[in-house]
Amino acid sequence: MITIKTVVKTIRPSFLVLAPVCVFLGLGTAFASQHSINYFIFAQIMTAALLAHISVNTLNEYFDFNSGLDLKTTKTAFSGGSGALPAHPQAARLVLLTGLISLLLTMSIGIVIISESDAQVLPVGMLGIIRSLNGIALLNLFTQDGHILGSLQAQADSIAFDIQHA
Repeated sequence: MITIKTVVKTIRPSFLVLAPVCVFLGLGTAFASQHSINYFIFAQIMTAALLAHISVNTLNEYFDFNSGLDLKTTKTAFSGGSGALPAHPQAARLVLLTGLISLLLTMSIGIVIISESDAQVLPVGMLGIIRSLNGIALLNLFTQDGHILGSLQAQADSIAFDIQHA
């Protein structure tokens, strides 16, 4: 039971709200741009965004624990991880498995999204995969932007930025 609680803690549920916020922002942008909304693709994007976020969180927790970084970092609300793996190291393999399964499910949904919409969303998805696997914090911004851009791209078939002069 402690192992399951540890895995849930490494998912960091309180931070998962960011994924739906970004997806809704992309959806709202597509809607405001007068693109028709495909709710099947929207549901896939929402699911993939949540799974991607779970993957990033759990793999980051695992790699930081495995490298010893968790034991050297002063924990704050936004850095230092959840503290779950240093407290319960026996859960490390299950956390890794959770992250990898979440990543594979995300990639599978991404393939469906690409086949249903447009391959132009592929670079955004690839950036998210790279972020999941290497854990570089700088790329986290691009991953969240990817939720927004990917949501918009899948709904709009193309992204055009209209700059208006005042």
